Order: sequence, then C-alpha cells, then structure tokens
Amino acid sequence: MLHKLLHLAVIMDGNGRWATERNLPRSEGHLKGIDPVKMLIRRAVQHPDIQFLTLFVYSLENLKRPLQETQYIQDLLINCLQSDLEELEQERVFVRIIGDVAGIDLPVRYVSNPKLVVNLCFRYSGRWHISNIVNRLLAQNQPCTPDSIQSMMVADLGPDPDVIIRTGNEMRLSNFLLWNLAYSELFFLPVLWPDFSESHFDQVVTSYLKRHRRYGTLGVDDG
Repeated sequence: MLHKLLHLAVIMDGNGRWATERNLPRSEGHLKGIDPVKMLIRRAVQHPDIQFLTLFVYSLENLKRPLQETQYIQDLLINCLQSDLEELEQERVFVRIIGDVAGIDLPVRYVSNPKLVVNLCFRYSGRWHISNIVNRLLAQNQPCTPDSIQSMMVADLGPDPDVIIRTGNEMRLSNFLLWNLAYSELFFLPVLWPDFSESHFDQVVTSYLKRHRRYGTLGVDDG
C-alpha cells in the first residue's frame, strides 16, 4: 500500500548527555540542540508531503529537574520564537504550543493557509493531554468517546503521526502522544539530538516508505 509521510513527531533526547560527554554545561547541549530543530523544519517545509511536525521540547516530568535548567529551556524557547517567528511566518510555517503553559507568555501568532504546522510540546505529557481533552469535553457537556477525543486531538495536533523518531539511544515513549501513536511507525536512533543530521532524516524517510502499514488488516502479501 502506498502511503505518505504527512505527520512526523520527534522526541529530541540527548542534549544533556551530549554536553556532559564534552565536559560542557548541560545548557550548551540545549543550545546546540536548536541547530537540528531548524534543519528539520527546513527539510519538512521542502518535503512534498509533510504537513505537521511535532517536537517534544520539554515534558511535565522534566519540571522535576533543577529550576535553573527548567528556566533556561523556557527562556531559550521564548528567545528562539522571538528571533525566528517572523521568518517562519514568511515561509508559511505556523508554530503553536501544546502543553500546560497557563501563565507563560509565549510569542506565537496564527498563520493562515500554512504549508507546515509545527507543534511544540512544552510542559507536555500524553496523560495530561488526554485528561485535558476529557475535561474540555465534560465542560461542553459532550460525550467522552474515542471519536470525540480523537476529534479534539486532531484539532490540537493534526492527524496521528505517521512516524515518531526518538534520538538518544533510548527505546521508550516517555509519556509522549500516548493517544496518538497507536499505529505510528517507530524509529529509535542511537544518536544524541545535537548530532541528528540530514542524513538521519533521509534514512528514516526512506525506511518509512518501505514499510507496510496494515492498521490491523491483512496486507496484500499476507494471503
């Protein structure tokens, strides 16, 4: 079955370890991790099929880390948005924040008819997102069914990701997009996020296009 890569999701893991291996502060790893983010957005814009890119920036569980690191990442996110948002808008890239960010002033603006939607999952967890949607449905006196939850998930993030990449040589989802990854193709890469390159992106895309997606049905080769 022919299939397109419409939605790519990424767990960007390994910034701190990248810095530690080089005897640098962890903050240097987070700063270096901006480069592959920019590369990935550029490649997604250039790709003929990708319409959604979802990036796991920082989880709710990460808030248990030292306040200095948490605040640095938040400030880094805000500074990047302030410096790059206008250029992204010119490229018809719509950036939106998904997560428990009440009270945080994040500089994002709506882009009409975007070529690419970038979801930045910040202060996010999959369990929080499901709970948040259930509460929103209840507040609207709407039934909580798989279809109603899915409808709100699509409104928040777009269609379910076709591919999820996790860097950092770890093989777990870490509470990321738990509802949305039911039939996503998983790629766990033994590379730390700051070292993620265009060749890694190309390898994943090529491998994905060779996979058979059955969604619980029988494929043409299954008899």
